[in-house]
Amino acid sequence: MNKLLVLCLVLFSFQLLAEDKKKIYKYVDKDGAIYYSETKKDDKYEELDDLPELSVVPSLPAQPSNKSFSEPDRKISKSGFEKKQTVFKITTPADQESLWGTGGKLSVTVALSAEQQQRTLVQILIDGEKQKPNKNTTQVFSDIYRGEHKVVAHLLDRNSGRLIKKSKEITVYMHQNSRK
Repeated sequence: MNKLLVLCLVLFSFQLLAEDKKKIYKYVDKDGAIYYSETKKDDKYEELDDLPELSVVPSLPAQPSNKSFSEPDRKISKSGFEKKQTVFKITTPADQESLWGTGGKLSVTVALSAEQQQRTLVQILIDGEKQKPNKNTTQVFSDIYRGEHKVVAHLLDRNSGRLIKKSKEITVYMHQNSRK
């Protein structure tokens, strides 16, 4: 976003330097609203001559960055090699959330970068019971009945099935309306 702002400011300053002094017209309507224009739309618009000169501050060149916005932070491990820090957590449901009227279904969503999603699988554990690994970040499970349930997510390597990371365990409370 900052790069875009700097680019816009640089382009705007070049435009100001390249153009001759433009005329600005002003119009005040019957309600006191003030309108400014670079063109005289009709006779109601008056040319402004007493405008202060614009001060243009030269911008600094943007510093190149080799990090994209979606790239995770990197840390140097003890061995000296770069190690990616994966962002992996359960985003819904929230820890200690009470879920009502779900019909016995539990929807779990994890935060995962696009790069991670391409090379990993997500395995959800409900009360310690492993569910089938899946490539989707949102998974829905049926037959989860009322009561307290512990949910944790595992991030697995898609090729080897090796555990890469575990999410923080959350607790959810499933509530069902009583049948009359």
